[in-house]
Amino acid sequence: MSLNLHFSGPFSICSEKDDVLANCPFRNERGIYLWAVKQLTTCYRVSYLGETSNSFYCRTKEHVIQTMGGNYRIIDPDQMSRGIQQIVWNGLWRIKTRDKLRDFLSNYESLAPLIKRYLFGQVIFVAPLECELRVQKRVEAALAQHLRSLPQASSLFPSDIRFVLRRIDESAVAISISADADIEGLPNEIIA
Repeated sequence: MSLNLHFSGPFSICSEKDDVLANCPFRNERGIYLWAVKQLTTCYRVSYLGETSNSFYCRTKEHVIQTMGGNYRIIDPDQMSRGIQQIVWNGLWRIKTRDKLRDFLSNYESLAPLIKRYLFGQVIFVAPLECELRVQKRVEAALAQHLRSLPQASSLFPSDIRFVLRRIDESAVAISISADADIEGLPNEIIA
């Protein structure tokens, strides 16, 4: 089996002028998505990748709400464009941070402007994918595994997010990959 994966974008994640993914013709589709930050070198560096069986719009909205509510991590928006992952807030979903709600609320006035700049400083690339959900999760995992093998390209990418890799009893799927923009570390092909 082989699949083609094309990342369209970049599209705005957040804007006070437009709705999330307002100009994306694929906003109601499902597949693989990349959050990325434009680097000083003009390429984009992946800060997060995921898959959704829901629409790209709904999943992005969930990310924004979870980030604004302190559940997801926030990295320094000024350091992102330099490829530096300086964590300002590590989120409330991790095992060692689940009881930090009081800390988040106590620091909310200083965190809120950083959260907004963090969200506004990123874009999303979307790749619609029509396949079984299990295959979609394997594609996500193979792409994450590839990016993590490249220290510079994955410098903004969280190291503690788990993915669903191909089991030994599953047939390999060859994935051809392309994108509308230069995304650092994005391979031309992967096996999922």
